[in-house]
Amino acid sequence: MTVPVFIGDEWTAAGWRLAGARVMVPDVEPAAVRAAFDEACEASPPLVLVAARFARLLDSDRLMQARRMLDPPVLVIGDAAGSDRPDDVAGAIRERMGVAR
Repeated sequence: MTVPVFIGDEWTAAGWRLAGARVMVPDVEPAAVRAAFDEACEASPPLVLVAARFARLLDSDRLMQARRMLDPPVLVIGDAAGSDRPDDVAGAIRERMGVAR
């Protein structure tokens, strides 16, 4: 059975570990985050969750390419402390549809 993969800080990772996800807590530097992200995506989990703080360290083109492929689905989420806000997916969809508030 495959499980989702979480990439981010140790506090948020603790919660995802309790929920049954595989967690990766790389150093907060672009090369380490990129290596963890590539390793996670190559393992073909059902879902890759990346904390917003760590997603900002990835090359934006690489992140968008992975998100467009949807294999595995990649979601940028907030951290346990609420210090970094995740993507506003619903807002982006409304804006593209021309119904932004």
